[in-house]
Amino acid sequence: MATSRRNFLRVGSMCALGAGVPAVVSSVSGVTAKTSDIALGIENYRIRTFAPYLNTSFFISAGPLDKVEVVLEKITNHKTTHREPGKIAGKESFSLLFKDPHQAPRLGQNTYAVEHSKGQLFNLFLVPVGKSDSGYYEAVITTS
Repeated sequence: MATSRRNFLRVGSMCALGAGVPAVVSSVSGVTAKTSDIALGIENYRIRTFAPYLNTSFFISAGPLDKVEVVLEKITNHKTTHREPGKIAGKESFSLLFKDPHQAPRLGQNTYAVEHSKGQLFNLFLVPVGKSDSGYYEAVITTS
């Protein structure tokens, strides 16, 4: 049975969020988590949580000493943009589109520690999208 890309990303992002390792990632990256609007709990992965951070900078921990700066360019609510919203699983289903304005070396599909420029730390399963040199990364999130 064939699996659609959207379904694969939805299931993969939920698995990655559920299996995230915030303590390990933050200790490896040397970043300390702070309690704020964007928190580590999966209950905070909502559109309303990310909306105020549209067009602001985030840093993806690509290694112990390597961070890639990206900008949250777009939030797409799948419940409002899909032809048949009733077929979209979960209470909320949305995607976050990040752009690397500096064209840093391409990151692979993986779960990364992501930090907002104001210090909030959380994990996201990111997938490179578009052409190989486009610098776009997407996270698809579905909440129950």
